[in-house]
Amino acid sequence: TSYSKLPCTHELCQGENNRFRCYNNECVYNIQYGATSRRNSPRTKGVASFEAFQFPVDTVHTTVINDMIFGCSNDNPNIDFANGQISGILGLSRGPDGLVSQLAKRGIIENRFSYCLVPFHDVLRQPTILRFGDHIPLPVGNLQYTDFILYPGRNHYYVELQDGLGGSLIDSGTVVSTIDENTIGRNAYK
Repeated sequence: TSYSKLPCTHELCQGENNRFRCYNNECVYNIQYGATSRRNSPRTKGVASFEAFQFPVDTVHTTVINDMIFGCSNDNPNIDFANGQISGILGLSRGPDGLVSQLAKRGIIENRFSYCLVPFHDVLRQPTILRFGDHIPLPVGNLQYTDFILYPGRNHYYVELQDGLGGSLIDSGTVVSTIDENTIGRNAYK
């Protein structure tokens, strides 16, 4: 009962440079991931929508946040998962439709998140932990981190690496991130 479609009159469905477009009186999206030059690159299509999101506060309580913008996907071709099915893509971009941006705009969290990625082959045995705002613990031991580099008008996250070329883009929509050893002349993972 809390679901509704984003109207074509909504600011995110207006203009030439927006992620959403009005088509047949629906605010729709068609987002391609990864190398756009690949003919079969992953993509998601659907209707931009509003919904009430529930987040656990502790083991007993939840909080409900109404009118969160999300994409109600109805076509997700070329997304490679073991069973070929996905239940959705969590948008963490800095754009106005990103989950973190929406929660920060409402004053619910600081405009930050943290997640710990487990090795790809362990993902079904261990959870990937996603935290927001004040729920992000301070680093312990010799854990090192780097701040994102923010570029005005861009919704991606960038980090500076020792490549001498001004940083790298973090593609949080990609299942597996890789750095080619030949690009920087050494094994970046070591």
